[in-house]
Amino acid sequence: MSDVGYQTSKEVSGLRILLVDDVYTTGARSQSAASALQLAGATVVGIVAIGRRINPGYNDFSLRLWKEQRAQSFQFGRIFEAHRDA
Repeated sequence: MSDVGYQTSKEVSGLRILLVDDVYTTGARSQSAASALQLAGATVVGIVAIGRRINPGYNDFSLRLWKEQRAQSFQFGRIFEAHRDA
């Protein structure tokens, strides 16, 4: 990323792109990257975030969500169970 935001380093015009972001906090970086791709002629079909940062001090809902998640141990298999039930 430069001082003026994201820029494409290759020709992307006409491509359909799925953006993958490692951590979603506010969405600003994903939106900036999507905007740069669209300005360069690509179609952004979606954005997938691998993780999300929760700020427990943001509001009461965030604090409650933070506490609920902290009370559970992480089990990788639960991801597949939730997907299978959906």
